[in-house]
Amino acid sequence: MMVLSFALRKCLRQGVVFSPSSSLVIGYSVNRFNCLPLGICGYLFSRCSFSTNTNGDGEDLVKNDGDCVLPKPVKLGVSKYEPRVLDGTKNPILIYHGLFGSRHNWRSLSKAISERTRRLVIPMDVRNHGSSGHSDEMSYPAIVSDALEMMSNKKINEATLIGHSLGGRAFIHFALNFPEKVEKLIIVDVGMLRPGQQSHDHIQITSAMMSSIKDLPINSSRTEVRKIVDHRLKNIVIDPFIRGFLLLNLIENESGQVTWQCNLNALEASLKSGLIDTMSTQGVYNGPTLLIYGGKSEYVDDNQIVKLNQHFPNLKTHCIKDGTHYLHVEKASEFLEHTIKFIN
Repeated sequence: MMVLSFALRKCLRQGVVFSPSSSLVIGYSVNRFNCLPLGICGYLFSRCSFSTNTNGDGEDLVKNDGDCVLPKPVKLGVSKYEPRVLDGTKNPILIYHGLFGSRHNWRSLSKAISERTRRLVIPMDVRNHGSSGHSDEMSYPAIVSDALEMMSNKKINEATLIGHSLGGRAFIHFALNFPEKVEKLIIVDVGMLRPGQQSHDHIQITSAMMSSIKDLPINSSRTEVRKIVDHRLKNIVIDPFIRGFLLLNLIENESGQVTWQCNLNALEASLKSGLIDTMSTQGVYNGPTLLIYGGKSEYVDDNQIVKLNQHFPNLKTHCIKDGTHYLHVEKASEFLEHTIKFIN
């Protein structure tokens, strides 16, 4: 049985994520008794025992002999949409939104999907977004852990998953690691490969959002604050549609101050460390999978589709010709038709 060093035990207490290697901690590196971000996602082995052996190349291998769990979940903000005629024999549909979004972005689509599939539809706020719990841990295993906890609490054994952007990548991770819990998977305008410019842009947006609410006039109304923040964001976020989307995150806190509802500090840290960008590249999901993407989007290209096909052998694709990254909003009717057809 491998004896853990003081540094490793410290990392375990902090909820660190391990890989099958005796020297690598997924998400953190042990250095002078500190846990430093590496920007790689994996699983938490907080209740596991490990044994070490060596392969033919002299490489240390770690065997998991215990019960393993994911990072500690947070409580998710969720909504439930039931059709007028519910088919109780059908599995529910879970929805995860994208970065800076919330479950309310999917309100109209959730209602329509519920009615036309005769299923319960549950859109969820990703951790650090909407009314979901805040946490410094912002990785795909953590986001998956939250969804699994919600399913367990509601006694959902299997579901169809719909995920857009960040939510799509989270559900990709979910399907590859818990395929038995996924009836069907719909990925909306995102792939598995590390994005380039988008990640840099998101860091800039996060920083601009944090700066935009500093030194606001005292006793400003929420409407006045929206106008001020909108003006301050213009240099970084040129598209008024995206600015309007971001402004939906403005809320009044308990003291009457206007602030951002999403946990920008955690999002910025995760973006800078690469945790949100880095995907697990192991596993195969053999179930029905649909990728819907926009012809004018920069998030999906041929390389992304090739990579997805390696892990999702039953992948079908549909390109909405004039769609952008927000095709489910801008081309809602076409998106809805292909989604319903695939689910039914």
